[in-house]
Amino acid sequence: MRKILTVTIPALLLFAAPAWAQYDQVAVVGLGLGAHTYSTIDEVREGSAAFDNDDELASGGMSQLYGEWYFLGPMGVGLRGISISSSRSYIYNTTTIDHTVTVSATLVTAHWVPLRFADDYARIGLLAGAGGAGYESKVTVSDSTSPNVTLEGTESTSGTAGLVGAYIDWGGEAFGARFGGGSLSTQLDDLNGAEVDGSGTHFYLDLRWAFQ
Repeated sequence: MRKILTVTIPALLLFAAPAWAQYDQVAVVGLGLGAHTYSTIDEVREGSAAFDNDDELASGGMSQLYGEWYFLGPMGVGLRGISISSSRSYIYNTTTIDHTVTVSATLVTAHWVPLRFADDYARIGLLAGAGGAGYESKVTVSDSTSPNVTLEGTESTSGTAGLVGAYIDWGGEAFGARFGGGSLSTQLDDLNGAEVDGSGTHFYLDLRWAFQ
């Protein structure tokens, strides 16, 4: 049995190697922007004077930066940083309250590209990842009658995050683009007794560079 396994495993690797070598993308670096829709209205945003509209509570702008290494042809690993920011303002007489909530995640990801088209010019990929997450709430209060006086407070907490997603990548080797979407889930510690959550779904459009 040992002899059979010793022969079979290298044989399989040699058999699959030509297929792996056909992939134009070995390393990928990308960055882009998107939109994130929260799945819950957490207690920090719900209790904010600036976040006083249910529609506004449900969304935020998203940016991301990532690197990927496809060391087994269609399969690879990566590192991805995601930042989601929601900012709202509330004005009452001469007082303005600005409130910004930022959710961040740093994830180790696994990738699989099951479909390729036009000699690897277009690819459909799947990803899953896990890592750490952060949540920051920043409130700034200013008064037009005292322009030189501003009150500012920032609070933060942390936890873990998970990500699953899919994307369409086109451009082959060198410069290209990627459109995708995913679901981010977070498990965060309370922020001064208030439950917080950055979970939700997002869509994005990236610019990316691929290397062989």
